[in-house]
Amino acid sequence: MKLVERIGETRNIIELHETNGSKASSGKIVNLQDLLLDSYKQDLIGLASKIQRGDVSALKQAGELVKKIHLSQLIKGRGGDFNAITNKDFGVVGSVLKKQYYAGKGDDGKPYGLRHLFKEASEGKVSDKQLAHRLSMYADSGKLSFSNGELESRKETGYKSKKRILGVAEHCPDCVRYASFGWIGIDDNSLPPITVACQCGVNCKCSFEYSRDIKY
Repeated sequence: MKLVERIGETRNIIELHETNGSKASSGKIVNLQDLLLDSYKQDLIGLASKIQRGDVSALKQAGELVKKIHLSQLIKGRGGDFNAITNKDFGVVGSVLKKQYYAGKGDDGKPYGLRHLFKEASEGKVSDKQLAHRLSMYADSGKLSFSNGELESRKETGYKSKKRILGVAEHCPDCVRYASFGWIGIDDNSLPPITVACQCGVNCKCSFEYSRDIKY
């Protein structure tokens, strides 16, 4: 299988084809994303030595890998249905990626962004182990694009309610509180996407359950 990606200014298209030219099923597309995500994550962590040396090409490579990670997660969230992916979806991913790429400050006042990490690492302020861990976190940040894509897919296909499900993990107080809300309307923004507004961040193991019934 070959992934062909074209990102344009006015139209964004991702197509997946099998070697015989026929389109792959949505199930195969979702399964392939998991393989791609594993590969992207390893490639991203593998850039650590180049980043430590201050190789500027590594910053661009890291940015491209993070973009591919978020696009793969978006495809998964959309259930492998390329036709369901909208320009709005790409706009949301684009906004997320801007925060991932550039040096900025979060709500806690701490700096973040690949550019900031590159600067710290190239100045010798980050150990090899710390850098590998932080690059791994960038790979896991794609959970947000999955969560956003899944929510939009459910909205468009007639689901009315959602609730947060705690995964098998030691959860932060934020996730426990969100789960306590139970069923709420699918458009209710009091439940943020996975990785957002919880202390777990990209380590969050929560998921969402959706219902076509009004349960709130």
